[in-house]
This record gives sequence, C-alpha cells and structure tokens, in this order.
Amino acid sequence: MKKIIIFVSLLLFLSGCSQAEKEMGFQKDETLTVIIGDEQKVTLRIENKGGYTKKEIDHITAQFRKVMKNFEKETNILHLQGVWVTLLRNDETTYNESHNEENKITLYDATDETQFYYVLLLNAILSPYDYSFSGEFVRDGLANYFEEKYTNSFYEESHSIMKFCLEHDCQYPIEELFTSSGYEQNVVNGDDYWVAANQISSFSTFLIDTYGMDKFEELYKSINIESNLENIYVKSAEELENEWIAFLKTNSFDELSEDTKHILSVR
Repeated sequence: MKKIIIFVSLLLFLSGCSQAEKEMGFQKDETLTVIIGDEQKVTLRIENKGGYTKKEIDHITAQFRKVMKNFEKETNILHLQGVWVTLLRNDETTYNESHNEENKITLYDATDETQFYYVLLLNAILSPYDYSFSGEFVRDGLANYFEEKYTNSFYEESHSIMKFCLEHDCQYPIEELFTSSGYEQNVVNGDDYWVAANQISSFSTFLIDTYGMDKFEELYKSINIESNLENIYVKSAEELENEWIAFLKTNSFDELSEDTKHILSVR
C-alpha cells in the first residue's frame, strides 16, 4: 500500500512538473522557428533571451500572423523571407524601445499594442537588400499605412498631423524625403524626424487610397523613386504633392491634442 501511495505521488509530481515546464515554455536563449503567412512565407527565428513563457511567445507569434494575414490581403511585396526576432525584457532601472534593423527585430516587454508588431515586422520584411536603393520612403509608407488601417494606434493620424503642419508651414518639400541621403538626413538624424515620418506616412497613404496599391507596389519595386515616380503615376512629384496638399486642405480629420499642437507649432 505504501509503495502504491509513493508511486501515485511520483506521478502527480511528474505531471505537475510537465505542466510547469509547459507554462515556462522555452528555456532562456533557446531559439524557436515559426513560419507565418499563407502565400508569402516568412520564417521567424525567435530567440528567447527574456525568459518568456510559452503563452507569451504564442501571443507574439499570433500577432505576427495577424500582420501577415492583413498584409497578404492587399499586396504581394516581399523582400526578406527570414527574420530574426530577439525577445528581451527591460528591468526596473532601464527602458529600451522595441526596434528593427534590416532583417532583425528586437522586442522588449511584449504587450497587446498591435501596432508595434505591424511596424516592426513590415519594416523588417520590406527592408531593401541594397541600402543605396531609395526604398526607405515606400517601406515606411507601407508599414504605417497598414498600422493606421488595421490597428487602433495610440498615435494620432498622420493626415491630421500634416494638415496642421501645412497650416503652420512645418512640412518638408516631398522630394527631400525620396532619396536615401534625404531620408537619413531628415528622418534618421533630423531634428524634425517625427514630422518627416508622418509626412511619408500621409503622402504614401494618399497615393495608395487615390491611385491604388498596384501603382505603389510598382513604385516600391522601381529602385529609384525620383526617376520612376512620373513614369508610374504619369504626373510629376510636384503635381502629386499639390494634389496631396489639396486633399489635406479640403478634408476634415480628427482634432489633434493640445500637446501635439504645441510641439508642432514651436518647430
């Protein structure tokens, strides 16, 4: 009888361990490979450096699957089919923002804020192989188009921001943002990078909504935006910019917060 009790106790203990291991999921530093996308397959290699549980990692992969599902609804643009995802956690004394660099995503403290997954994944898979290629404009434009369309982003709408900028003359000439050097100067290193990023988003969304995704895809694949924009849209950059400005001026958008207005008005 005593042996039976010991045996049953051992089974219960082992069962409890299995459940605990299941909840813990993958060991720290272990790498998991996940394939997402129905038609455009993307391989995620997830490196668990933050001690995330299986439930948390399942949540992260589910969000990335949602991104790909919406992405595949509208476009078949895909540059990279393999992405490294490193999962980390902030501690009590430091705060780091999630970010991507080429085909690598670093994700801190995964949350339910879906827009992080949109921008990070799309910027990663849309990143050009050759960084002399002026694709940053359309890459960021596409990522933010999907973010604003498919998420309840806590950011204010790019059209609202740019309408205010036009009224206060704080926008850039659009052609300054087309080239890699212009993008780096104004978006990556510029004092008004926030304005430049929203201008790219607003202008790209206008082009997609007005002329369709097919033309924007063609622009993305064209390698050089400046030399191919007019061929694709049969209009000059100046004409398209004027159309975009007229669109912003003649339409109403959500009101900006007073804090945002103040930040923009002192630029």
